[in-house]
Amino acid sequence: MLINSDNKEGIFVYTSGTLPYKLHEGTDGSVGRVFTLIVSDSWENVNVLNSKLEKIMEAYSK
Repeated sequence: MLINSDNKEGIFVYTSGTLPYKLHEGTDGSVGRVFTLIVSDSWENVNVLNSKLEKIMEAYSK
């Protein structure tokens, strides 16, 4: 959970915690899903948090 306790904004990440039983075709990796909930009182901050989340996910997908 990446929630700022002061302003109650941030990113909540939730998933089943399991990988598919089958590897992604032609690779040695699995394709799975990660679900997130971005919480903020402004769309501007939602966009900022979403950009940060995309960078984190991109870093872990390589």
